[in-house]
Amino acid sequence: MKFYKKFMLISKPTDQVGRVLLTRPAQKNQELAIALSALNFKTTSCSMLEITPLATPRINQKLNQLKDDDIVIAVSAHAINFAASLVDAWPKQLNYYAIGDATANCMVQLGLSVESPPEPMTESLLTLTSLSDITGRNVLILRGVGGRETLAQQLELRGATVEYCELYQRQPVNYQSDILIDSWKKHQVKTIVVTSGEILENLLTLIGPAGKSWLINCNILVPSQRIAVMALNFGFKRCYVAGGADNKAISQTLLKIQSNINE
Repeated sequence: MKFYKKFMLISKPTDQVGRVLLTRPAQKNQELAIALSALNFKTTSCSMLEITPLATPRINQKLNQLKDDDIVIAVSAHAINFAASLVDAWPKQLNYYAIGDATANCMVQLGLSVESPPEPMTESLLTLTSLSDITGRNVLILRGVGGRETLAQQLELRGATVEYCELYQRQPVNYQSDILIDSWKKHQVKTIVVTSGEILENLLTLIGPAGKSWLINCNILVPSQRIAVMALNFGFKRCYVAGGADNKAISQTLLKIQSNINE
C-alpha cells in the first residue's frame, strides 16, 4: 500500500487513466467535467442520483430555536446550497461545522466561521476537540432525507440533543444498463469517480452482475477511506482515496494517478 498526501494507492493502476466516468448529480458532474477538461482529461457523465429540494424544511424556525453556543453541522454542499435560499439570516452566535472542503467553502461564502475535519467523513468530524464536551447543547444537522445515523448517535452519547433539518432528497436515476455498459466500453472508460457510498451502491445495482465483472477492473476514485473499504469489499482492484469530494481534490488525484502510470 502506497501513501501520498490526501491520496492512497491500493494497488497498481491500469496502463491508462482512459476516459473518466463521472457519477455525481448533474450540476456537480458538469462542474467537475469543466475542471477536468481544462487538464485534458476526457469525461463521460452519468448521474447515479438526482437531487431535489424538499418543500418545507422549516429551517428558519429550527435555527431560531437554538441558543447561544449551540451547534449547526452541514453534511454536504447540497444541504448548504438549499439552505442558503431559505435562511433569512444565519445566527452568528452559533458554532458551525462542515463535513468536506466543498461544504466548508459554501459556508464560508455565506460569511460563516466554520470548523471542518481534515478528512471528509463523520468519523473524522467526531475527533474534533471542540465536539468532545457538548453535554446539554443542541445540535442541528443539515442533510438530505435518510443517510447514516452515526453522527447523531455519537453526539447524543456525548450528551447533546440532536435534531435534523432535511433539505433535499436523493433519488436513483434509471437507465438501460446494457446500453450504458456498451457505451462506456466503446468510449474506453478506465476510471470512475464515485463520491458517496449511495452512488456506489446505485451504480452496482444498475449494472448488475454482468456489468460488475467489467466495472471492478476499472480504477475507482473515492473521497474517503470509508468508501474505499466499500469499493474493495465490492471487488474493485484499483482504489484511490482523494481525501475530499471537491473538484480540486479529485483533479489532483487524477493527475497523480496519471503521473504514477507514466513513471
